[in-house]
Formats: sequence, structure tokens, C-alpha cells
Amino acid sequence: MTPRTIQPRRRHRRRGFTLMEVAVSLAILSVITVAMASAIVLAVKALPTADSPAQRTLRAAQVAQQIVTELQYATAIARAEPGAVAFTVGDRNDDGLPETIRYTWAGAPGDPLTRQLNSGSDVAVLQDVYAFALDYGARTVEEEVPAGRSSEVLLATDSGSSWMAFTITPDDWLGQYFEPSLPADATSWSVTRVEFWARISGSDTGEVSVQLRAADAGGLPSDQVLEEHSVYEIDMSSSSYSSETVTFAGVTGLQPDQGLCLVIKHVSGAQACNVLIGVDSSGGGTTYLLMTTNGGQSFSADGGMSMGFTVYGTYTSPDIIGTVTRQFIQRVSLTLQGGPEPAAAVHTAAVLLNNPKVAIE
Repeated sequence: MTPRTIQPRRRHRRRGFTLMEVAVSLAILSVITVAMASAIVLAVKALPTADSPAQRTLRAAQVAQQIVTELQYATAIARAEPGAVAFTVGDRNDDGLPETIRYTWAGAPGDPLTRQLNSGSDVAVLQDVYAFALDYGARTVEEEVPAGRSSEVLLATDSGSSWMAFTITPDDWLGQYFEPSLPADATSWSVTRVEFWARISGSDTGEVSVQLRAADAGGLPSDQVLEEHSVYEIDMSSSSYSSETVTFAGVTGLQPDQGLCLVIKHVSGAQACNVLIGVDSSGGGTTYLLMTTNGGQSFSADGGMSMGFTVYGTYTSPDIIGTVTRQFIQRVSLTLQGGPEPAAAVHTAAVLLNNPKVAIE
């Protein structure tokens, strides 16, 4: 039997990292970790936040698109201003009625842009607005229409002669009956202003009420005061007679053959003022002087005398033709900026399909 030589098994020792290798590895790992963290931070910062310029621009663009989309189908424009628009669109809630939409910005940086539907409450559609500007491209058309009403004209006057003073006191008031001078086809008339001549009498503490009253069947002042306004003696001249003008807005729709009574009523002061009267020389319509010596309890007429007065007004007639200027909006350009950054502003425009007419609210 052949003997075998048994070789002893060689034991392999596992080699570890040296301290230097560990240190170098940790240093490399730290660099990689810092680089990854920096990349993550930069990536997070690159994402738009809820209040970033990018998000503000996006929100402004969405609101601007909503506005121009609604404007595109407007059938009438009720308000067309740089910072506000109100318009009508077709029925949107199935009630058979058109809808009115209003967008308004107060104009101060930071104010919200609001939207109102019909008579509902204002709802902020964009906060922190720094610019909201609307520019309207309009077509202007002049049209002849039956105006119906004249411009202001002279209705009645009396320049008089042989002037003298009538002093207004608590008992002594003055008046004037007048009928307007109108065209034959006039259907109604209205008073716009009255002028008479007066001056201070004694002190300047007096006050009178200038009234327009309906006339009774005898052509004297009735108790029906159509409109009245105060005139103060302190506003009159002390050295000479001056024209006192009183404007009226509510004496309208009078019949062509209807006369009125102008009454200068005492309100305060021992002598409220002096009013100029004279011999009647009517320059238009039928007029005569009215007086009371018992504080308005009764009046008398003097057909030979008259106040120095003038009455202006308007009249209606089917033959009066007027010219009106109408605007039809064809295009609206819009700028909307949410936030202080100018770069966040968005610009867009709407072509209005119906060319709506501007009819101011």
C-alpha cells in the first residue's frame, strides 16, 4: 500500500479595511450625501409655491380667461370703465331671464377683483390685485331718433318798465301768473329755471321761498305747491338789483294750456328782500302780477303790472327729431396682475360676437 502524504490545510485570513480606507470612504459618502441633499433642496425650491409669482400668474390667467369668455357672449354693456365692466348675457340658470355680470376693482394695489351676478353679493375672484385694466374697442354710430323733447327754451318773460320796489314782509308777498309760449304741436311742457330781480332790503337776514304753484280756476295761486326753493337775502346785492336764478327739476308734464303761479313767499326777516316790479310789457305768453297783504291767505291780480321775471323750460312734440350717439363694443382688451411683480401680469382680449350696445346703468 502506497503511503499518502497529507498536505496541511492552509488557513486564509480575511483582510479588513484600513483606517485610511474607512476615512476616505466616509469622506466620499459625505460629499455624495451633501450633493444629493442640495439637489433635493434646489428641486423643492424650483417647485411653485401657493404664493409664488408663477402661481399668481396662473391664477390671474384663469380669471382673465373667465372674464373674456363671459364677455365674448355679452348682448349689452351697462358699464364700460377702465376698472369695471357690467354686461348682460343670455339666461344661464333656466329662469328665462338674462343674467347681469359685473367685474369691479377698486383701484388700489392689493384690492381684490370682485364679481357680482345679478343682484347677488360681490365675490372676490382674485385677491391682491395690482392692476386691472380694460380697453374697449368701440364703433360709434350717430342716429336720428324722435327726440320728443326740446332743448331749453324761453317760455315766458316780462321786461317791464317804470320799475319800482316791492318789499317782501310777513304779510306782503309777491307772485306772477304766467302761461307758456309754445308751438302749436306741443303736447306738454316743463319748467327748468326761473329768474327774477331782487336786492337786499335793510339788513341781510331775510329768507324767501320761491314757489311754483298750480293756479286755481280764477288764475290765482292755489295751495298746491309743485316745487319750492329757498333764496337768502345775504346772497343778494345791497347796492343794485341782480338776477336771482332758481332751478326746478320736478315741475314737468304740464298741459299746453296750463298756467302756473310763481310766488315769492316770506320765510324770515322783518323785510326779506326787495323785488323789482313794473308796468306790464309781456314778452311771451300771458302774464300778470299777483299780490297778497295777509300772508298768503288770499291773492289779488293786477293785469297792468308785472314782476321782472323770465321762465325757461322744455316742451314735448312729436315733430322734434334729435340725434343720438350710440357705441357698440367690438373688442375688449384686458390686463390683470395678481401680486406686485410686473412679470405676473397677463394680457388677453375678447372679441364680442354680438357687438353689444353701451347702455349706461
